[in-house]
Amino acid sequence: MRQEGESIVNGQRTDALAIGNRGLHYGDGLFETLVAAKGQPLLWDRHWQRLAQGCERLDLVLPAPGAIRAAIAELAGAEPFCAVKIMVTRAAQARGYRPSGRGTDWIVSTHPWMPPTEERHAGVQATWCRLRLATPNACAGMKTLNRLEQVLAQREWKPPVREGLMQDPQGLVIEGTMSNIFVAKAGGLATPPLTDCGIAGVMRAAVIDAAMRHAIPVSIEPLTRARIEQADELFLTNSLIGIWPVRDLAGHAFDVGPVSQRLLAILQAQGDAAFS
Repeated sequence: MRQEGESIVNGQRTDALAIGNRGLHYGDGLFETLVAAKGQPLLWDRHWQRLAQGCERLDLVLPAPGAIRAAIAELAGAEPFCAVKIMVTRAAQARGYRPSGRGTDWIVSTHPWMPPTEERHAGVQATWCRLRLATPNACAGMKTLNRLEQVLAQREWKPPVREGLMQDPQGLVIEGTMSNIFVAKAGGLATPPLTDCGIAGVMRAAVIDAAMRHAIPVSIEPLTRARIEQADELFLTNSLIGIWPVRDLAGHAFDVGPVSQRLLAILQAQGDAAFS
């Protein structure tokens, strides 16, 4: 298995980056985290589209997709599965918040990973975070390098809790610290809007598309804490975990129900979620 943190920077095998890089100084950049199966990145088109949209919003030069794919193949090609992180940051410039150029550095790194099969079928334990997401957030939807809200929120709990749910200042439930949220009720799905804060997850979009193609009703609407607790099922999504049903949320029990398991089977069958 690959060791933690093997990386390619701007096409070269190295872990060195210019000290003036603006991603380091200001979080001026974006990242994607995905699964590679024998060097092939899952949900590649969706990840690349989100990265391209983020670069456009931040006025960053988008790297050539072929260079990124070649780096993934070089680092991950021998592995049955691994996690891949892609970072695009504004390159080193003169000090100060105002950028003077659009040039970027890009980094691809690989990390050991195996499909979380047990959690996908047995469910996980989650809790509520005290920290609230700031709104309105000019970076809503984007996966920027600034994850300090999530860093602080994850310090609020310890295992066996696997995830914390985050609310906005009005008490609307937005997302998990590393995941998007879905509830199932009477066979239909709902997930929160991400217009003011939160990350527009790639797996979230894949789940919405899969539900619509298979006649599972899905709506994007505000979710309160009470609405979450009244659901038949609660599950979490991201590109690494695929779908995690929640079996316990701060003492409130949920069933690992048929909607999450049907969607998981659909994602695995179409190659969007790795399975062992």
